[in-house]
Parts: sequence; structure tokens; C-alpha cells
Amino acid sequence: MRKVSVLLVEDNLINQVVATGLLRMMNIDVTVANHGGEALSKITDKNFELVLMDLQMPEMDGIESTTKIRAMEDPYFKSVPIIAFTASFEIDSKEKAAELGMTDFIGKPFSIQDLKDKIKTYVYDSSGS
Repeated sequence: MRKVSVLLVEDNLINQVVATGLLRMMNIDVTVANHGGEALSKITDKNFELVLMDLQMPEMDGIESTTKIRAMEDPYFKSVPIIAFTASFEIDSKEKAAELGMTDFIGKPFSIQDLKDKIKTYVYDSSGS
């Protein structure tokens, strides 16, 4: 499989280390943003094929940052898959995620297989690679 790039938006250091390690084991480049504001500045490069977005973060939460990303002019920002990465029960279905501008969700704690399946669905399957 081709190498892909993911933006991990997560404020918790332990979650950053675990998720980054797992993604790198899957041959995925990972860039970490510590909060939604940081994610907004990093995503403007349009280098990411998927965003894993925590919901509850300081400074700017995942819902606000997703709304701001989706409001950007370029079609890239309207279509890049944003997966809610959350322990919150605020998003417990794909439909609720979509209402907030997100493509899907992964609950925390997450299973490695669920993470792989979402990446396969939204990155590899959608690109034909």
C-alpha cells in the first residue's frame, strides 16, 4: 500500500504516543496538532489524506475546528475525511458525526482493527490504491 499522511489532532500526550505509534506501524506519516487552532494552521498545506480529530481539547475543540475547516474555500477542505476520535458519547454514530461536519467516528478506547478499517475505507478504498 502507498504511504499516506494523517493529521492527528489530540491534546493528550499518551493518546498522541499510542496513536502515532500505531499509525507509523501501518506505514502512515503522522503530524500531530495539540488542539484545533494548531490543526487549522497545519491543514492549510493540504498535505493530509485523513484527519483524526479529538473532540474535547483546550483552546479550540474538535467540533469548532472541523466547522472552520469545512468552511474554508478550497474543495479539499470540504472533502478531506475528518474522523472524530473521541471518548465522548456526544458522537456515537456516523449520522451524528456527519451533522457536525465529520466523516465518521472512532471511539476511545479504540481497537487497532477499527482504526485500520476507517483508514482503509476513507483513504485507500476511496482513492483506488
